Formats: sequence, structure tokens, C-alpha cells
Amino acid sequence: AYYNALQTANSAILSATSEPLAAMRSIQNLISSPARFEAGIRDRMNVLTTQFERLVNSIENNLPVSQKRQFEVMGGTAISSSAEAAVSGEYSTKAEVLDVADEISANYDQYLTALDSLQTENGGEPTSYIPDANALTAIQSLVSYTVSALFDIALTAQQERIVYLERPASPIELTHRFYGLDNDDEYLVRFIETNNLHIDEYLTIEAGRRLVYYV
Repeated sequence: AYYNALQTANSAILSATSEPLAAMRSIQNLISSPARFEAGIRDRMNVLTTQFERLVNSIENNLPVSQKRQFEVMGGTAISSSAEAAVSGEYSTKAEVLDVADEISANYDQYLTALDSLQTENGGEPTSYIPDANALTAIQSLVSYTVSALFDIALTAQQERIVYLERPASPIELTHRFYGLDNDDEYLVRFIETNNLHIDEYLTIEAGRRLVYYV
């Protein structure tokens, strides 16, 4: 439903003849909305990255100037929304933090590459297109700040540990060994999910099984 709404808004703005600025602001709000979804950081980043990749895949070199500007604004909004989602996310491990930092950096690099492909040699013709320098500077600063903040978060995040089970054991026994037990079984659920335990492993996990836990 979200992607359909985005496609409808994208089509509508191309034909907007009155209040085009208001139309663009509306689509920016739509693009940025996944950053504030009631979902985990991984799910929000997946939506934002998929959305951004669809934008990149939709561009062509022979686009009119207006649509090049539209991509510049929409792509920039997707990048900045990813930064918003990243710094407001909750992370369980150092690897999760670094994955998000890498994803934002990769999307930003792809954004610059796309803009470079759309740019003309100069801005002296009616059909010329040069990206807005002030907007690009602001996005660069935001990405740099976000990645730096994520590195700070990574320094205090939990680290992954890997063991190979030396003898058969139950998930409850292993959860107690690695995390301790809690009244709501949150540690047990986490152990089961992070190791993708199959239902036949809920009672006993065989020796030699590769397991991960976090410290």
C-alpha cells in the first residue's frame, strides 16, 4: 500500500500545474514516513532503501529538467530519511550498527552517481541541469554526521560471539549459560531467533551446532 501510494503521488506531481511546491512537499512527507514507522530499524531501512533503488532505476539520461530536479529532491529526501531512521533506531549488536552505516554510505554514493549521470556540461542552456550545490552540501554533512554517530553507537554495542556446541543441550540450558534467565523469557526468545532454531531443536540442540550469542 505504501509503494502504491508513492507511485500515485509521483505520477500526480508530474502533472501538477498549480501549487507544485505544495505537491513536492507532500511527496517528501510520504517518502520520509517510513523513518517513523512503528517498526525495527532493519525493517525501516529495508523500505527506505528499496524506495531509493526504485527511484534510481526509474531515471533516464534524456529526462526533462523538471524530472531531473524531481529526482534530486526525492532522492535527497530518501537519503536524509535513512539518516533519521538510523540515529533513532535501537540496535542489538555492533554488526547491525555497521551494516546500517554501510547501507547509508552506499546509497549516498549511488545518489551522487545518479546525479552525475543527469548533469549537463554547463548550466547555460534552458535544458541544462546542474544539481543544487547547497542541497548537496547539506546532505553530505548529514550523511557524515550520521555515519559518525553510528560509529559512536557501535563502540558501545554488543559484540557477536560464536561457539560450536560441544555436547547436546537444550535452548533453556544454553540461554542460561550465555545470558542468564529472565521472568519473561526474553533472553530465550532472543537466543532462538538469533540462531534460527528449528522446531525440532526446541528440546535438544545437537553437538557441533554453530551458535551465536552477544556480550
